[in-house]
Amino acid sequence: MNLPRNFKSILVSVLVVLCVYFLTKDSRFVSPTSGETSKSLKLRGFESDQQGFHAAVAAQDIPALKAFIAAGINVNAPNPSDGRTALISASAHGDLAVVTALLQAHADVNAKDKTGHTALFHAIEARYDNVAELLLSQPELDLNARGKNDITALISYVWRDREDIVANLLARGADVSAQDMDGDTALHGAAQTGNTEVIKQLIERGADLNAKNKAGGTPLMWAAVYGNAEAVQLLLAHHANASLKDTDGLTALDWARTNNRAQVIEVFFIRRPRNRINAPRNRQLRFIYLQPRSVSR
Repeated sequence: MNLPRNFKSILVSVLVVLCVYFLTKDSRFVSPTSGETSKSLKLRGFESDQQGFHAAVAAQDIPALKAFIAAGINVNAPNPSDGRTALISASAHGDLAVVTALLQAHADVNAKDKTGHTALFHAIEARYDNVAELLLSQPELDLNARGKNDITALISYVWRDREDIVANLLARGADVSAQDMDGDTALHGAAQTGNTEVIKQLIERGADLNAKNKAGGTPLMWAAVYGNAEAVQLLLAHHANASLKDTDGLTALDWARTNNRAQVIEVFFIRRPRNRINAPRNRQLRFIYLQPRSVSR
């Protein structure tokens, strides 16, 4: 059968594409120079495939890792066993040298594992500060990605009183209004710790002074219940609404009275001497929704 010349050319092109596809589809295929690479990797105890690459990452074998990268391995392919990319795995284990090598190879800093968490939040949760700060320095980092309990990097570092990192995140456009799974914002966290410098930073960036969490609690209530008089004074000076009530019908002053926060009560009455809010004085300390979580923050 005589086929048109153009049809033959198209057919040949399709066959070439299919051959390339099936070659690269094989997870063992690394690059055209994989022969020498394979020998080198086998000497170090690794197969020249994706599984071998993840094994090298887990072993913190930098020479093998660099050999994989030089051969063209896909650094962003997830490990079938846990769904994590190499960067996420290395970050979760605090392997700074491995993380550095992967970032230099353009590993995706925003890739997520099966739980929806990025490498940054694994490093933050495990308290690998050097790794976390390296990840934070990446310009392409999603500043508003979510970690455990739906926190953002900003909320996490506010809880840790890291004024330097908070300032950096705010300058880069981190969402100051983001709320975690309980509805708390970064300002709730700063009010609870009583860090007035962080509170100032957040207010300057437009934080909502009257934001309510799921229990109706405001930053002013947080500052009041934990006895942070300076934080209360600062929030009131910026016109935080002291008359707001939570889901139990209590105001910030009620919470201060309930927990015998004398200095906080004094701040309220100095600013509003005629304010006479009746609140029960025999309630037990109530941290039902105000108790901070220890994980990830």
